[in-house]
Amino acid sequence: MKSLAAASRNTADSIFVRQNEPYLLDCLLEQRKLYTRAKKMQAGQSAVVVVFAVVSAVSAAIGSELLTAIYGLLSVVLLIANKYYGRHIENVKRDAAIIQQFFDVVLFSPEIGNTELEWDYFPSRRDIARVIGDYTDHDRESVKNWYSDYSKLSGNQQVFYCQSENVRWSQKLINNYRSLQIKFWVGVCLAVLTVFVVFNPSIIKAICVCTWLIPIGEYAASSAAKIKKSCSRHEEIEKDTHLIENMLCNDENVVSSLIDLQRKIFQYRCESVLIPDWFYELRKCKYQETEDRIARKISNS
Repeated sequence: MKSLAAASRNTADSIFVRQNEPYLLDCLLEQRKLYTRAKKMQAGQSAVVVVFAVVSAVSAAIGSELLTAIYGLLSVVLLIANKYYGRHIENVKRDAAIIQQFFDVVLFSPEIGNTELEWDYFPSRRDIARVIGDYTDHDRESVKNWYSDYSKLSGNQQVFYCQSENVRWSQKLINNYRSLQIKFWVGVCLAVLTVFVVFNPSIIKAICVCTWLIPIGEYAASSAAKIKKSCSRHEEIEKDTHLIENMLCNDENVVSSLIDLQRKIFQYRCESVLIPDWFYELRKCKYQETEDRIARKISNS
């Protein structure tokens, strides 16, 4: 590839080196803390929905008219509460995405030779300083080397391949997580219906159970829609990466394209499905090994 034959840059100025500056590592730790908070909120929301499903099934088995009336009312309350609580989760997620955007832009801007203000959704350094907490060197060790080593490449190439790494990483996570979500929510709905059929199969109770299942179905459908939207966005972003890579091969000016790609990555982060930390940690080492291998092959080609 013609563009990959660029002369090696001074590694002291590379993204790989500068990403480990304490201030930038603190940004990563802060955005991770916010994402974790949003994930815990989402997990709590899911737990409430599941517990409601279990208790409503038990209520159907007992056959209590009082419980039937109570859970009919609660199903409506839960449906409304999920909407408002979901908006709060989205706000926390957006705050985390903004900090991640700051981290990326501070790294990428010097490499392509433009100012930070030319990038979309770039918060001021003063605003970031207000929200970043205090972290130790021990804390920072966990987020070092966020991006793989592309320091042998030109500035534009470094930015592009770091962006591509973000895209590949999140794409693999969302694809793996999608199958887990489908199995989980189908299992919950089947369990509730099974309990009802076994203990109290009457027409009136069937109507009640269907009513109680509405919050579960709505929540599951909402999750499925977000996953589908995330996958669609990935397909669009992947098309952009192919176009930019071709431009790099032809030594074309890609600065505006890189900024546009970063904007789409930011929007994806704001709207994508939250992946639980435990799910991420199970795959982290494997994904990182893959990305490091890709970086070595690209840098040496």
